[in-house]
Amino acid sequence: MKKALYFLVFLVLTLSFTPVLSAKNIEIKENPNNYQVTIPAGSLFEALFMYQISSEYNNVGDGVELIMPSALKYGDLTLIEKDTKFVGKIIKLQRAIIGQNGYVQILFDEIVFPDGKSGKILAHVWTKENTGIIGGDLTQHTKYKKMPHYIQGIGGVAQLIPVGPRVMGTETYILSGAQFRLVLDEDLSLVLPKE
Repeated sequence: MKKALYFLVFLVLTLSFTPVLSAKNIEIKENPNNYQVTIPAGSLFEALFMYQISSEYNNVGDGVELIMPSALKYGDLTLIEKDTKFVGKIIKLQRAIIGQNGYVQILFDEIVFPDGKSGKILAHVWTKENTGIIGGDLTQHTKYKKMPHYIQGIGGVAQLIPVGPRVMGTETYILSGAQFRLVLDEDLSLVLPKE
């Protein structure tokens, strides 16, 4: 039942997926037989996790793959073909502990095209804090104490102040088919053949 649910989530995400490239100043040099493309550092790609990973059972060094389910175009030029993979590994991982949820941090260092050719890439998963860490949130406190608080013009109110220890954290799971953004840490250079 669980596998069927994961497949359904993956299918829905794949069918509704629209790749996004957020980049400025893409350089394209036209040669007689090819285009030389440079996508600058800081550009964002959207891709899907190919299989589930978790802070519960994965380890530092485990491989991770994301896939582009649709071609990524810039004007009429296809920059990244459908089914291109971003390959990386877990560089930091912490299991859940008291006070903090488990987390993973992934670094991507290879791009593999559908024809089997590959190239170097340096990218990380985009997060709000720009750390590349997925999970790791602090957990709630176990106890709170009411403290009087006085606001001028309003009067006394009760404010809850955390006083107890934090609860046990939960493990972080990234499901197969989950959509994430990758941020380029270095310029990505591609050589695209003319058709």
